[in-house]
Amino acid sequence: MKNKLIKFVACGDNHGDHGDSESIAALLAYCDAYSPDIKIHLGDCFDLRALDQVIPKAAKAWQPISKAASDFFGRINPIFIYGVITNTAWIV
Repeated sequence: MKNKLIKFVACGDNHGDHGDSESIAALLAYCDAYSPDIKIHLGDCFDLRALDQVIPKAAKAWQPISKAASDFFGRINPIFIYGVITNTAWIV
């Protein structure tokens, strides 16, 4: 049996709408060029600063953060998500 090289990419800490567009574009370009077998997100895809505000403001502030993080996951499509803040965000 021949060993197969497994290509992977890991990313993290994009913090929702705080994600650096240049870095995200570079990550997407890398994935397109090298087609990694495994994509790992290391956590902190969401930024929960909105939850520090009062509830009515938090709900409104959460929308762009959640959309940016969800869009990021949709574009990267990781198989593994880890991180205290990320896991908390999915529970909330």
